[in-house]
Amino acid sequence: MHRIKTFMTRPVALMLCLVLLGGSVAAAALNASPYEMLKNAVFDLLTAESAAVDIDMRMLVNGELRTHETSHREFSPSAQYTRTSHTSAADDFSIFSVSFDSGGLSIFNTINLNHTYLDASGKAHRVPPYCAVRRDEDYASEGGLLGTDTALNRGDIYVRFAELLLDTAVGSLKNNISVRDAADGVKELSGTVTAQQIPEIYNAAASVFAMSQSTGAYRYISNEMVGDDGKYQTWRTITFNESSFTKTVTVTRQSYEKVFTDPETGAELPAGDPRIDQDNYHIMYGDEEQVSQREEPLEPADFGEDKLAHPMKSARIDYASGDASLDSDGRFINASFTGRIICETVFGEIVEIEVIADGSANGINSTEPQCPIPGAQELFTEEYFESVIGENYSLFRALYFDTLPDGSVDPDSVVFDYADFFSSYIDPRLLD
Repeated sequence: MHRIKTFMTRPVALMLCLVLLGGSVAAAALNASPYEMLKNAVFDLLTAESAAVDIDMRMLVNGELRTHETSHREFSPSAQYTRTSHTSAADDFSIFSVSFDSGGLSIFNTINLNHTYLDASGKAHRVPPYCAVRRDEDYASEGGLLGTDTALNRGDIYVRFAELLLDTAVGSLKNNISVRDAADGVKELSGTVTAQQIPEIYNAAASVFAMSQSTGAYRYISNEMVGDDGKYQTWRTITFNESSFTKTVTVTRQSYEKVFTDPETGAELPAGDPRIDQDNYHIMYGDEEQVSQREEPLEPADFGEDKLAHPMKSARIDYASGDASLDSDGRFINASFTGRIICETVFGEIVEIEVIADGSANGINSTEPQCPIPGAQELFTEEYFESVIGENYSLFRALYFDTLPDGSVDPDSVVFDYADFFSSYIDPRLLD
């Protein structure tokens, strides 16, 4: 059966749902005393001119690791450096990416750890070529950690509105807190909010989000050919009725005939012609007619074995717990968060989603990102691009290159092929 996967992003979406919904609950637990001090530390980080931030996030489904995300980001007004990794245990899929932007130069690479790459000589590599691009203007974002188009300040109306929303969402939950003074003036805050303490509005929002992932996304479940007698092809199509949570099974058949053609002229050949090649034909279809149509109850098997891909009926936050540390100047040092959301599918199945996240920051307002590939920033100047690309420089300004064993740029590997570099340079290196 050919199944359409419509929920490739559901694990990440549900993870974000828990972090966003439960995160505000955890923020209350973390920020309860003194709430304003930690809130200021968080917003100061979000609007900082520069910093280095690390995030590690894992999602478990029914106790089993589903996804693992890591991110390291350094930013300043003049440069941005990001390194991320994503591993999906369910799909046995891992991706690693790196990017650097400064002074109109962008260098990036995305590595699929499940693939092997071949160079022109047939030698296998685990890392594909890097790409360097020059733009007419500086591409490095001025928006700090959030990466907005312009820099954010604490006094901006958008920031102040966000603070107001946070204050409203947290409410009295900020009272669920314990505070401890640690060495060197560090304040350590921690707290836990249980299911009984979580306002119903959070669970209502979680349920709305869970159900929204099930409406409209399953209208088309599968379409498969179930018969072929040489004259008619029979197809079975299953569609999802989101209002009644039923499925409609439609069986159709369509007449067809094989038309054989001359491989040299393309002209149609009559039956019995000795030039007929059984492998050289095209199909002419006739009218399609409906054989039957019926409505049936949905079954879990219609959506596969992964319960997270089954339509959701409700969701509730089971708990949220967090810890945070501030330095003696009130700046954010690190934080950790754990939380669990319990979903119920339309089939009555229970799906427990647990999120474990850790984050840290340093170099606030003193970080200056460095290019991760030594020599690349010095090599890929405006003049170098123009000398390599020549007359096509204004049309397409990208170069591909490999690195030497020490991680620095290999100047002899630089390639530019404006006409067909995708087919001649990238695709032959990629083997599934």
